[in-house]
Amino acid sequence: MLKFLREREIVHFQRFGEAVEKLRQHLDEKNVYYMNPALNLKQ
Repeated sequence: MLKFLREREIVHFQRFGEAVEKLRQHLDEKNVYYMNPALNLKQ
């Protein structure tokens, strides 16, 4: 049971990372950083 829960958390973490990367790409396309430097998510 613990193995399943751990693997599920790993998959959720990976999907969240993919979603954040898509958001960054979307914001780059719209050049939102130029309008609002506070949204600079890249580190």
